[in-house]
Amino acid sequence: MKFISNWQDLPSLLLPDSVMTVLRKELILPFDDELSAMNFWGEVGVTLMYIEPGDVPEDIKRHVLDVIHHLIANPEFVVYLTDEYYLMLSITEDNGNGIYLLFHPECPLKGIDTLMSMAESRL
Repeated sequence: MKFISNWQDLPSLLLPDSVMTVLRKELILPFDDELSAMNFWGEVGVTLMYIEPGDVPEDIKRHVLDVIHHLIANPEFVVYLTDEYYLMLSITEDNGNGIYLLFHPECPLKGIDTLMSMAESRL
């Protein structure tokens, strides 16, 4: 599992270029441009949690699992990015701050199947 709270750290997710392109496009969508998105992330403290393909619930700390389950129960939206990646956003504060959850279809967490059934395709 990886946590990103700085826009410049997105490459550390080590995603294929094709996926990173789609992810960046989705993260910029609510803004005028990438600089506006970067500034927003810096101002309000946006976080992206990436549940990697090999992650299993037993290896995730209990308090992190509690946060994830809260996010899953309160999605703002879910987007189908590619065959192997989905992106969900849960708004956590009145200032628009939120937590993105990036996950794959085989993610073993409870509630992921519900998120996938809600997913919109932006393709």
